[in-house]
Amino acid sequence: MKQDYDVIVVGSGMTGGWAAKEFCEKGFKTLVIERGRHLDHPSTEYKDMQAPWQLENRGMASEIYDEEGRYRMLKTKKGKLKTESIQFFADEKEYPYSYPEDRPFMWTRGYHLGGRSLTWARVSLRFGPKDFEANAKDGHGIPWPIGYDDIAPWYDYVETFAGISGNKDGLPDQPEGVYQKPWNMSCAEEFIADNLKKNLPNRRMIIGRTANMTEPTEIQTSLGRTKCQARSYCERGCTFGGYFSALSATLPAARNTGNLTIVTDAIASTVDYDETTGKASGVTIVDAHTKEKRSYRARVVFLCASALGSVQILLNSKSNTFPNGLANSSGALGHYIMDHFTGTMGGGTVL
Repeated sequence: MKQDYDVIVVGSGMTGGWAAKEFCEKGFKTLVIERGRHLDHPSTEYKDMQAPWQLENRGMASEIYDEEGRYRMLKTKKGKLKTESIQFFADEKEYPYSYPEDRPFMWTRGYHLGGRSLTWARVSLRFGPKDFEANAKDGHGIPWPIGYDDIAPWYDYVETFAGISGNKDGLPDQPEGVYQKPWNMSCAEEFIADNLKKNLPNRRMIIGRTANMTEPTEIQTSLGRTKCQARSYCERGCTFGGYFSALSATLPAARNTGNLTIVTDAIASTVDYDETTGKASGVTIVDAHTKEKRSYRARVVFLCASALGSVQILLNSKSNTFPNGLANSSGALGHYIMDHFTGTMGGGTVL
């Protein structure tokens, strides 16, 4: 079965949702392909409206979720499993992967409409001027072809639509953005911030800049979103749409144009290549339930299937012109991949 669209977007998470919104708002008939299951917003899978005693084991996972196999990634990442959000992460027994024993790799995946935009930590910082200039100054790697001033208007554009709360702190290494009213620090945070200011004046502790709305705009409320309720239930899914996700924001905006089609439970197998035109011509998928293949045609194919997922699709996309995978004439495809980096953190107790 072949159907024609202007654009095919593979993946419905953070990037796929944005791509769908932009294409649809510019008048292009857009198909979004998602390998996981369909989710509505708000979804019956959200558990943010349940009290702790209404959750299985008060939200903690039972013994069947062991660190040896099922949801091992979540056990490693969070230190404990929670039934309140476990439905938004791929089960590693059902979707296993391997890695060298001396180099364990934690692969966070969410196979459902909206992808990992439902489970991200919502911290929304800009790169500063130094981040764009570092390579040129230290002599390592390739200098960035753009600078902060080039990308700053696009930060403005994204922040205005998404809804970011934060404070204008006057720190050159943390450029200020288009912010809604910041959250207040707790008394413990104020205590630490005051002591840092007295004893380490070159260090600043600031309130986080986060995609949790405090003053929704007309655009945001038109999508059915409202302000964050400050309940700290974000990972359960947010009925209020108080934090930014593809489900609550970009996909509804795309749908409102009338140009959006979504197909779920469709695993992208290959990007189809037309040897005559020398261009991508569409995407072939495998139905997650029937295992049958079907193809969709489009003028543009936009891969947003995560760092590893998009590379896998390209490696599978072999043709006479690209016998080792589409866009792999150099043989570099599949090397030097950077997936989402979660960083490190420290904590303490204020007594």
